Amino acid sequence: MALGRFPGLAEAEQLRQRLLALDIESRLQTRDVVMGVDYWLVMPVVGGERHAVIQLSALQEQGIDSFLITRGEMAGSLSLGVFAREDYAQVRQEQLQQLGHDVRLHALNKKEQQYVVEVGSKARRLVDQAMLTRLRADFPGLQHQYQPCAGVANTGRIP
Repeated sequence: MALGRFPGLAEAEQLRQRLLALDIESRLQTRDVVMGVDYWLVMPVVGGERHAVIQLSALQEQGIDSFLITRGEMAGSLSLGVFAREDYAQVRQEQLQQLGHDVRLHALNKKEQQYVVEVGSKARRLVDQAMLTRLRADFPGLQHQYQPCAGVANTGRIP
């Protein structure tokens, strides 16, 4: 059973400590949750950083807002904008392509780290509806989710 989806570690740890005081073993887990998508216009650059800086200067002289990507899988490429809506990114991509620029659209997942408290299968019977109701008094918005037993779910024996 997973309890929580807390945005901060402190509240998740507080719940874990509460369960521990009730002799319920649990552990903290961190999860990356996709909260949305951004659309990034990227211009690939061949020839290394020196060539990228030259291209960047040329774009900026044309009044095109851009910057050099220095980290991640697209390092060495040029960013030509990040958009919350795909249709806006596509319109801008077409405008830039009409000006002769090779611009590619990349969807980027916006992730947020959240924390859950996992209660093992042996202790799960101790966390009944009455306990969940009491916990929600101190942890408003507390969510719970039952998870399949690891011994069955991880061996491919679920039809």
